[in-house]
Amino acid sequence: MPKVFMLMPHNVDVSKARRFGELTYIFERGARRPSLWSPEFIDEMFVQLAEMGYDPATDYLLIAGNMAPIVRAACALARDCDVPPRALFYDAVTADYVELPLGVAERVVREK
Repeated sequence: MPKVFMLMPHNVDVSKARRFGELTYIFERGARRPSLWSPEFIDEMFVQLAEMGYDPATDYLLIAGNMAPIVRAACALARDCDVPPRALFYDAVTADYVELPLGVAERVVREK
């Protein structure tokens, strides 16, 4: 079963994301970790993900909670994974999560 990785617990209802897999926190609340703004934070995130068996081809990064550290995490995953990592984004129109790959831009070209 795929895992849905959330950077850390947050006061956001993410119950709908559970249909994509087992909710797993990269860092638990109160866990000792480097500052969110230090380079060591990203290194420790990759260590934790490796220990938890993260597979970018099958697992997800849940985009929910404090956006600044999530953006750092998502950028690092998109940069360093061999395949485009999968992420879950909340879509307010459908009131559900949608899957999108990280680092793969869909660009719409409008005719002039």
